[in-house]
Amino acid sequence: MKIPLSWLRNYVEIDSEVTDLAHSLTMAGLEVGSIEHIGDKWDSDSLVVAQVIQLEPHPNADRLRLPTLDLGKGEKAKVVCGAPNLKVGQKIVFAKEGATLFNPRSRKQEILKGANIRGIESKGMVCSALELGIGEDDGGILVLDDECVTGTPAKDLLSDSIFDTELTPNRPDCLSIIGTAYEIAALLGKNITEPESSYQSGDTKIDDRIKISIQDPLNCPRYTGSFIENVTVAPSPLWLQDVLVKSGHRPINNIVDITNYVMLEYGQPLHAFDFNKLEGDEIIVRQASESELLQTLDSQRRTLTPPMLVIADISKPIGLAGIIGGVNTEIDEDTTDIFLEAANFNAANTRATRSVLGLNTEASYRFERDIRHELAPIALKRATYLISQWCGGIPAEGIIDTFSAPYHIKTIEITEARFEKILGVPVAMKDIWNIIKRLGFEKIEEDVPQVINVSPPIWRSDISIQDDIIEEYARIYGYDNLPTSPLASPIPSQGSENPQAVREHMRDRLVSAGMNETISYSITDLETINLFDSISSDQQPISIANPLDVSKKYLRPTLVPNVLETLSRNRRTDQQTGLRIFEIGRVFLPLQTDEIDSMPVEKEQIVGAITGFSASTDFWLESDRLMDFFDAKGIVEHIFRGLSGALSFAKSDGTIYETGKTADIFLNEVLIGHIGELKSDLSEFYDLSASPVVIFHLFLEAIQTVAQVQSVNYSEPSRYPSSFRDLALISSKEVDSESIVSTIMKNKLVADSFPIDKYEGAEVPDGKYSLTMRIVFQSKEKTLSAKEIDRAHVQIIKSLEHQYKISERYS
Repeated sequence: MKIPLSWLRNYVEIDSEVTDLAHSLTMAGLEVGSIEHIGDKWDSDSLVVAQVIQLEPHPNADRLRLPTLDLGKGEKAKVVCGAPNLKVGQKIVFAKEGATLFNPRSRKQEILKGANIRGIESKGMVCSALELGIGEDDGGILVLDDECVTGTPAKDLLSDSIFDTELTPNRPDCLSIIGTAYEIAALLGKNITEPESSYQSGDTKIDDRIKISIQDPLNCPRYTGSFIENVTVAPSPLWLQDVLVKSGHRPINNIVDITNYVMLEYGQPLHAFDFNKLEGDEIIVRQASESELLQTLDSQRRTLTPPMLVIADISKPIGLAGIIGGVNTEIDEDTTDIFLEAANFNAANTRATRSVLGLNTEASYRFERDIRHELAPIALKRATYLISQWCGGIPAEGIIDTFSAPYHIKTIEITEARFEKILGVPVAMKDIWNIIKRLGFEKIEEDVPQVINVSPPIWRSDISIQDDIIEEYARIYGYDNLPTSPLASPIPSQGSENPQAVREHMRDRLVSAGMNETISYSITDLETINLFDSISSDQQPISIANPLDVSKKYLRPTLVPNVLETLSRNRRTDQQTGLRIFEIGRVFLPLQTDEIDSMPVEKEQIVGAITGFSASTDFWLESDRLMDFFDAKGIVEHIFRGLSGALSFAKSDGTIYETGKTADIFLNEVLIGHIGELKSDLSEFYDLSASPVVIFHLFLEAIQTVAQVQSVNYSEPSRYPSSFRDLALISSKEVDSESIVSTIMKNKLVADSFPIDKYEGAEVPDGKYSLTMRIVFQSKEKTLSAKEIDRAHVQIIKSLEHQYKISERYS
C-alpha cells in the first residue's frame, strides 16, 4: 500500500527522519519496501506558486496561448502554454528555466531549458501533475487551491515522501492510514489525533427513506448505511485529489473520491449508490440467482451464480457485495441523493466470487482479509461527515445498522506472569500498558496491579489471545532490546516413541538403500480397484463429489497401483537401469457399517517396488544380475534396522504375488505387511514383464504401534579375529531360510549368518532343496580355537535336525 507521509502527519506527530522511520516500521513487522520522494530535486526558487492574470491567444498557433503570470514579490512572466484548462485567476505551479522536471516523452528527470515556440520566446512553463511527478494526469495543468499564496515554493506545498509497504495477510489493519498511524505512534511514543466524524443532520429521518433486508446473514453479518440528499457532484478539491493520486488512486468525482479516501483512511470499503436510480425503498442483501446478469462499473457484463452475494433493490442487482458496484446506480453529474453503504462481508465468499469472476478490486482485497465488524459504522459516519462538508449534502437523521447477531466487546486478560514466561524477562504492567495503549488498546477493568483486561482496537482482527498482545508489545519494544539469557529448562528429548519419528526413520533408511521416493495423486478408477481386489465385494469405493477427471473419481484404497504406474512410466523411458522406488501415503477405506454419514478410514502405507538389473550393466566390474525377491527382502531388513522389535517373515499366498515367492512380514509377531514377486499377468498389464517386479507393502500405522526408533548406541567391535564356515544343508521346502538363520544365530559363538547358495536338482530328493549357509564365528573375549568352532558347528547341525529335521549335505 502507498502511504503518503503528509497524510500520516494529520493523525500523528512525526519527528523522525524518513529513512529512520521506515527502518523502525520494518523492524516492527510492517515492511517498507521502497520510499518515493516527491519534490526532492525541486529548487525553491525555480518552482513556485503563480497566478494567471492575463490570457492571450498565440499569434501563430490556434491551440497555444500566452498566459501572463504573477510570481509574487512583484515578479511576472509570460510563457507559451497549450493546456486547455488554463483560466484567468487560477493558481498554478510555474517552473522557471533551469528547474528539474519529469519529461513524459523520455520518462526521465530533465532540466528545463528556454525555447522559441512558433516565434515566441518561452522561458518557463506551467506544470501538469505528471511533470511534477505527483500523478499521471498530463491532460491539463495542475490547478491549486485559491488559498495558495503566490511566490510560495512548490516544494513547501507539494513535496512529500511515500512509503510503499509490503503487508502480510494477517495485518489488514495496516491497509489503512489510521492503522499505520497507530503503529508509528507506538514506535515514537506519540498520541493519535482521531479524524472528525460528527455532522449536523437534516429533518429527514433515514427510516422514512430506506429499509435494509439481509437474506444471507452468514455472508453479511453487518450492514450499515446513511442517506444524504441535495449533494452536488463535482471534481474533488485539490487536497483530496493530491492524497488519492499519491496513494495510487485516480480521482473521479467528489462523492466517489471520498468513499475511496475513507477506505484508505480506515481500511473499510464503502460504496455510494445513486438513490434516485433505485427501484423501491429497500436494499436487499441476497445471493445471486442462477445466471443473473449485472453490468459492473468496469463496463463488463457479468453472469452471476449462487452463492455469490449481491446488493439489490426490489427488481435487480445493483452491486457485487464487497467487490464492485453496478452501472445501473452509478454516481454521475446528475446525482442529487445518495445512499452510502459500509458493510461487513464474509471473507471466504468474497474470495470465491472474486476468483470465479477474475475481478480484483481494492474492496475485495480488504474484505478477503477479514475486516472487523465494528469498523463499518465508524467509517460510515466519517464518510457522511466529509460528504456533508465538501459536497453540499444534508445527511438524514440516524444511520441504518443491521446485524445478524449482537456484538460483544472482546476482552483479553493480560498478566505480568504470562509476559515474563513468554519473553523470559519480567515486565511491569505500567510499561506494558504504556506501549499497547498507543496501539489502540482500551483498558476495560483493572482488578489487581499485575492483571488488567483490555479490548483490542476495532481494526485489529488478528488479535484474540494474550500471546498476541505479548507479540505486539515485543515487536514495538524491539526484539533486539530484549535481554538474552541462558535456556532455563531442559532440552526436550527427540521423542523416539513419536509415530512421526518412526515414519521419518523409515523414509531415511529407504533412501539410504538406494530407493527413490515418489508422490502420486490419491485418486484412481474403478477398474484399478477391482484389478487389485483392494476392498471386499460388499463394500463400495469412496467416490469424489467433484472429481477433476470423471474417469478417476474414487479415492485409492491401496498404494500398489500408484507405485506400479510410476514404475511403468519410468521403465518406458529407461530400458536398462534398475528401478527402485517407494511411496509413503494415505489410502482410504470404507467403514464396515451401514451408517450413511460414516466417515472413511484413512490408513498410512509404505509401498516399494524394484525391477531390472541390480547395477548398471555399463560398469565392467558389476554383474548384470536381475533383482529378485531377496534384494527386496534385504531392503526391508535394512529399513527396520534402528527400530525396536523382532522382524520375521513367513510364507503366504498373496493374491497379487507369484505362488511360492511371497511372504508375510511380522514385527514382534504382529502382521505389518507383505512382500512378493508380482504375478506375470499384472506385470504384463503394466508393461513390466521384461524383468521380475518385487513389491513390499508395509502398514505404517501397525508398525508405529509396536516399534520405536532406537537410540544410537556404540558397541565396541570384537578385538579378536573371526572365522567362517560354509554349511550345506538339505531342508524341506516347507522351511524358509529365515527360520534357519534364526536357529543358527542362537548359538553364542555365531556373529553372523546368511545364505549364499540355493540348489534344487537331481541329487536332491523331491520336496527338498539344498541351502548353503555361511556362518561367521567370533568371540569378544578371546580368539576361538578350531575345536571350539567344531563344537559350535556340531551344535548348530543338531539344533537344525531337532527343530526342522534338516540334515547336512555331503558332496
